Formats: sequence, structure tokens, C-alpha cells
Amino acid sequence: MFWASKIICVAVGIIVGILIGTKLTGLATVAAAGLGGMVGYILPEIYLLQKRREWRGDIERELPNALDLMSITMAAGSTFDDAVRTVAENSEGALAEGFRDVLANARFMDITDALKQFADNAGVRPLTIFVASLIQARQTGAQFVDVLENQAQTVRTLLFTANLHCYVYNTQKRWVCQH
Repeated sequence: MFWASKIICVAVGIIVGILIGTKLTGLATVAAAGLGGMVGYILPEIYLLQKRREWRGDIERELPNALDLMSITMAAGSTFDDAVRTVAENSEGALAEGFRDVLANARFMDITDALKQFADNAGVRPLTIFVASLIQARQTGAQFVDVLENQAQTVRTLLFTANLHCYVYNTQKRWVCQH
């Protein structure tokens, strides 16, 4: 699907370049067509990069509430697997979708391995930190509920700090925040 859209964008870019090039002469027409093709080649990648950036931001924003829901679920006596399932079934968004994938993968591997794989693929720092803390808690026998509550607060602090940083720089007109 990606390559098909890329080919279509290249073709449209070349056509637009030729149409613009008809106002020009000779070699300039060829150059305009080539430039249009290059722009068409790059556009789908730019689109995917933007979508991935949005997806990562969604995961980062959804993580603290998901961790709170997981800690409440576990404090009520459920297992960690049930807590992940609760988020996957009762939430919407990129993180809930990722947790559904984690549960599907957990049928074939340990759930912490599936979470680590999700975190590695997502490339979201707070999610990676959470999974590392979870693995350490599992190895040391720490209480998962405490880990979940601490991680939720840590992620909230990171997000607040990042947003505050952007706000400060925006008011001074030095920085445009990407959040």
C-alpha cells in the first residue's frame, strides 16, 4: 500500500511538474518534471513521519491514565495481565490499541517480553522507562501497584515539565513546541 501511494505521488508530481514546465522552455520542463517527481517521492514519507510523531505523542499523553487504571485494577486484586486487559478493553487510543497487540503477542510469549517489544517499537521514552521498571519489579519482587503509581506520577511530571518548557520559550518567542 505504501509503495502504491508513493508511485501515485511520484506520477502526480511528474504530471504537475510537466504542466508547470509547459510555461518554461526545453530543459526547464524536464527539470520541473524531475522536481515534481522528487517531491512526490518524498511526500508519503513525510506524511508517515508526521503520523508516527502524532502516534507517539498520543501514547505519551495516554500513559499516565492507563497506569492509574492498571494500579486501581491491581489494587482490587487482579493480576497484571488483567490490568493490561482492562486498559486494552476499556480505553481508546493508541496506547489501548498497543496493549491489545501486547495481549495478542502474550499468547506466544511472556507479557513483559511483549510489552518490551511494544516499547522498543514505539520508541516512547516514558513507555520504555515504565517497561524497564516493570521488568525490574518483577525480578526483585517489588509491588506492581507501587511501581504503576510511581510511574504514572513520573510520566505526568515529565509531560508537565516538557509543556512548561515549551510554554516558557513560546512566550519569549524563542522556541516553537512540537507537542
